[in-house]
Amino acid sequence: MMETLPISSAGIDMKEAGLKGGTTTWTYAINESIFQFTALRRAYNNIADRLTGENGVLTKCYRKKLDRSSMKSDVAI
Repeated sequence: MMETLPISSAGIDMKEAGLKGGTTTWTYAINESIFQFTALRRAYNNIADRLTGENGVLTKCYRKKLDRSSMKSDVAI
């Protein structure tokens, strides 16, 4: 196929050759040390604290919901 590709001064004419585009090869470096899991646990704890900790997002939403429901019950009395 390489011998039959239409080549111009700009290179291979992809449309004329019927090609859509180049392919990509991805290479990943993998850290297989035990320390990667320590970082994962630290990241998990950080996210969990931001969601459910003393001042976490979910904790604040829950408190607001409790406050609203207690105000409704106070009004009903």
